[in-house]
Parts: sequence; C-alpha cells; structure tokens
Amino acid sequence: MQKVFIYVLILISSYTCLGQKVNKIITVKSNEIKSLCIFPFVSSIKVIKTKNEEISKAEQIKIESEINEDSNENIDELIKIIELPAKNVELDSMSRITYFSEIEKYCFQVWYVHPELGIGRSKMNKIIENIKVSDEMVNLIKSQNQRYALCLVNQGVTRTNKSNSNRVIKNIALIATGIAFVGLTGILWGESKFGVSTYAFIIDSETKKVSNLYLNSSATDPTNKEDMRKRQIFPLFEDYWVWYYQEADKFKKLERK
Repeated sequence: MQKVFIYVLILISSYTCLGQKVNKIITVKSNEIKSLCIFPFVSSIKVIKTKNEEISKAEQIKIESEINEDSNENIDELIKIIELPAKNVELDSMSRITYFSEIEKYCFQVWYVHPELGIGRSKMNKIIENIKVSDEMVNLIKSQNQRYALCLVNQGVTRTNKSNSNRVIKNIALIATGIAFVGLTGILWGESKFGVSTYAFIIDSETKKVSNLYLNSSATDPTNKEDMRKRQIFPLFEDYWVWYYQEADKFKKLERK
C-alpha cells in the first residue's frame, strides 16, 4: 500500500513543484482550534547524485529520515511561536498502517482534482468535499484526546547529498518501505535541480472531514532545514497562525481580536 502512496506523491509534485505557490482552503478558523495532535511528517525525496548516479536504499532512507526530523522540528518551532497546546502522535505498527492508508487517500484526491499547476478555489473546495476521513483515522485522533489533527507531507527532489553520516535515524519506520517507486521521480522531474511540495491537512474528528487544506510548492532544497522553515512550512500557515515580520526577517504569532 505504501508503494502506491509514494507513487501518488511523485505524480502530485511533478506537476506542482515548479515555482512558489501557496494554495489553501479553510473552513475552520484558527481561533476555533484550541489544541490539536500532530502526526509525524512523511517525506518522499528523490536524491540525484553528480552525473545522475543512483544512491543506495540505505542512503535514501537516511536522507528522508533527516528531512522528516528537520520538518518535525520546524513544526515544533511553529507551535511554540503560536503557543498552541499540541501533542505529537507516536505511531505503532498498527496505527502506522492506518495513517499511511489515510494520507495516501488524501494525496490521491489532491492529484486527481488538479493534475496541473495552480488550483482555483472551486477545485480546492472539491478536494475538501471528496476526501472521506475513515472511522479508523477518527478513532486514532480521538485516542489522543483531541478533536483536531494536523497531517503533513513533503515530496520533492534534490541533487545535493548533504546527509550527515553521524546523525541518528529516529523515524526510519515512516519511510523504510515503498522505496522502489522513488526511482520514477527522475523521469517525472527531468532536469530539475531541486524543489519540494508540502501538504498540510487539518482533520476534524467530530465532523469526520478534512476541514483545512494547505499546499505550498517552491524551488527549495528539501535538505535545507532553514529554507524549508522559511519558504515551505511556515508560509503554509501565514495569515492563519503566523505573519511575516519583514524588518526582522521572521514569522510571528498572528494575533486575532
């Protein structure tokens, strides 16, 4: 099942990751979310070495794991800035299957509705309407004693291998399978040097719907933690949870009256 998930992500990003573009549809306002649980990032990144050499599965797993860890830390920083009570979800083997099945379904709906660059509001609404949240996913969220959940995905390509061989892999289970399909990225991305698409879904376990959907694509190197924070992850939630303070070159909590 996760092989299909990887393939879907490749298809989505091959179309969207051409330039900076943030799309979002919001049905639940930020002040309605008093707390939430956060599922760990899932990343599928094609790493192309010099002269298009292939990398080993072990290298692929390690790089994606590091990107996941960096992205999770960026989200932790965001949550700290906005001062929102949040709980990081730890997935066991069974809940991991449920989660991958669910996020695969969401991503497929995104690709199915807009297999081209750019999404109009009507299409974004259609994506929200078509996504069905399973009872298993609802139960998983409620097991965290939360109504809302945040799910996040990265998919992209880089031609630089910046992996630190001394770094400890913490979330290897999230990206350790389905690697066979990652090779297709080279065909779909062509000569792209690097780029990434980041997807965020906020799920309401009471209505059993995806309430908010955010998509951001840019020519950002997914291995660059700082660029991912400033160009990918924080901009997803600009004018929702944060705003960009240009003079200080940083994001700040968006205060709503």
